[in-house]
Amino acid sequence: MRPLVSCRKPGIWLIMLKNLFWEMPLRLMRLVRKYRYWCSVMLLLITALFSLETLAQPVHAIGGDKVGHMLAYLSVIFPVGLKHNKLKYLIAIGLVLFSGIIELVQPYVNRQCELGDLIANTTGVALGFLLSWIVCRALAWKKGRKIRPLTGIYLHLS
Repeated sequence: MRPLVSCRKPGIWLIMLKNLFWEMPLRLMRLVRKYRYWCSVMLLLITALFSLETLAQPVHAIGGDKVGHMLAYLSVIFPVGLKHNKLKYLIAIGLVLFSGIIELVQPYVNRQCELGDLIANTTGVALGFLLSWIVCRALAWKKGRKIRPLTGIYLHLS
């Protein structure tokens, strides 16, 4: 009977792990970077629909929904943050204003208007920018580029 794992090629598992944890996320990032604005618009529409969904009774979760708010707005801003232009800052400000408008409209659809939700949304936008900055740095490092520290502009190494 043959063993399930072949000992003749010990490096195959390392190659599979590299593909699973490095190559596949890079391919996904390339796809997200290509369609970044469409991804953000779709995620924003989904977030708005869930934010304005009429509830039969108000939800009373202590701090539980704040993580959801942060993750929702992090996922909306993350694809936009992968682009190196000044438009992403305007989009972030617009996203924070949009979340404020959503919070003001929520009492009319049997939801609660909370300042904590707006703070969680703003924190999600900031964390999304931070995560996209880290990913851009990692992608630039993989390609052997140097990045200017604050602007995020690529500089080719000679």
